[in-house]
Amino acid sequence: MATVLERSSMEAYGSAFLAILAVELPVTWWLKAAFWLFAAGLLTDISWRSPWTTHLGRYRWLINSSCLAALALVAVPLVHKEPGPRMLQFGDAGGTIIYNGQLETQAMELTYDAGIQVDEGPHGPELTTEIRDKDANLVVKIEKNRWTVYPPFCLDKNYTKNTLEVRDHRGHVVLWTRLLKDRVQIQGEWRDEHGHGRRWHRCPAPRDACIELWDNSQEELRAEYLIDPMFEYPSKEHWGEARKVWPVHP
Repeated sequence: MATVLERSSMEAYGSAFLAILAVELPVTWWLKAAFWLFAAGLLTDISWRSPWTTHLGRYRWLINSSCLAALALVAVPLVHKEPGPRMLQFGDAGGTIIYNGQLETQAMELTYDAGIQVDEGPHGPELTTEIRDKDANLVVKIEKNRWTVYPPFCLDKNYTKNTLEVRDHRGHVVLWTRLLKDRVQIQGEWRDEHGHGRRWHRCPAPRDACIELWDNSQEELRAEYLIDPMFEYPSKEHWGEARKVWPVHP
């Protein structure tokens, strides 16, 4: 016959379960709140039933309230801690631009000229940008992570819950982006109405990023590298299926 678990065992299992959640889940505000509520329960139990307080009678209320107040003073600022700096990363392991109010002028010009904006939303970074072809036709537009593609200038697209890849009418990847909890990873081609363009992409060398600039179509043709597709195509036959040969940088 199975024995009933003792309270100490239940508390040990509960602590182990919370530790697993802390490792496996993103640390959101509600998860932080759950941890601090659990800590408040432990503190209440210790201050109310410990050998050092059981003989204090009504003063246990004062001790318990003081402990909980001190815990709240520590927990509330941590639960409502301001988000970290917004980051824009070239590819999956390339150079990083940090939006923290102290950007270098050159980095600011790169993002401004490309029409890229990264804001902090309630669930993480939010990307706003748009991609046009050389004739100024809109291929894809993203506004605060909500994206729209525009056939026939978009030949195909593929995506998962946090990654989007778009191919233009030539079949070239013109946008790849992945949203992480602390950054936006991006590769793409941005053009203006004067024929100027730039391509941000991962370089063949690990942990490198490349930026190619051109002022006309002839210079664009001499650009050395295109953006490697991450997904298999056509998407209707390979929905959300990543290419096995697409190396993910560590």
